[in-house]
Amino acid sequence: MHLRFVLVDARPTARAALREVVEEQWGWTVAGEAVDGFEAIRVARNEGADVLLVDAAVEGLDLKALFDLVDPEVGPLVVGLLDFPHQHVAARGVAVMKGAPPDHVRNVILGSLKKHAESRQQLTDEGDR
Repeated sequence: MHLRFVLVDARPTARAALREVVEEQWGWTVAGEAVDGFEAIRVARNEGADVLLVDAAVEGLDLKALFDLVDPEVGPLVVGLLDFPHQHVAARGVAVMKGAPPDHVRNVILGSLKKHAESRQQLTDEGDR
């Protein structure tokens, strides 16, 4: 599975570090970068992103708003990068702690995408009956 990411962080150095992990360690593509949530939505739509990798402190549309706005059943998966566990306040969405091992983050992303793909297939199967 080849994935396309949008990296969302106000800090260029943080986006560069994320790009290195996504492209060099995981072998996936960074389709774009954004400094806030509004730009993230625009870039994700324009580039056909599969995953938004979002700093929890992002401005504009914040992480909770992105979780609420982007339906992972039809849009990209939103993955929050948290500084503190209490930042994950959304009812839905995927979040990992900053500093988590890259393999853990990768596995969380793949597991979440698999879960959403299975849900979409189940809805399709039910609609075909």
